Amino acid sequence: MLKTIIFTLSAVTSALICGFSLTTLIAASLTPCAFLWIKALITIKTPCGYVINDPANYNPIILSEALENAVKESIHSQKPLVLQISNPGINIMQIEINQQGELQVCDSRRSIKIKNNAEVWIPNHPLPLKLYAENHLTLLFSPLNDGRISVSTSLCPAMKGVTPLWLLPLALFFIFDINAAAAALLAPLFQAILMRRFDDSLQ
Repeated sequence: MLKTIIFTLSAVTSALICGFSLTTLIAASLTPCAFLWIKALITIKTPCGYVINDPANYNPIILSEALENAVKESIHSQKPLVLQISNPGINIMQIEINQQGELQVCDSRRSIKIKNNAEVWIPNHPLPLKLYAENHLTLLFSPLNDGRISVSTSLCPAMKGVTPLWLLPLALFFIFDINAAAAALLAPLFQAILMRRFDDSLQ
């Protein structure tokens, strides 16, 4: 529900800023959809693993081992890897770094260390990273040139941040009064900001 509100709010706000019309509204609505298609294509073309915790026999070790294997496989293959995690149980799990700088998976009962991965795991995600009950989480493991792994919750990084390269064409579209193109760039920008703001609620 919250994602639908964010999508609608970003599209309407962008269209209003760029001179509200049917053209600007369509442009502002289609661009975030295009990012979703890109995300789907990345998921299809990238090796994907799945983790589903058994609600009748809840065990955070399963998630810990899956994360260890995902890191090892991504380092070994030097290719991105997607890990989709489902938590059908009633407990909240989270990935965090403890006071000793070790990466671990925690729930309300115990903490399980993710072996040998604190030095190679580069978190491009919030810490702690929470996985709520009856919910799911998608992680993208991207190998870096120095032997480490960048781990992100976004399969389409452009949706998560604002860069000068993004702002330059936006400024040009405003200068030359190309409203539809400006709305098309503003919408995912607003959506990225709102998704960052409500990141915990979207998990």
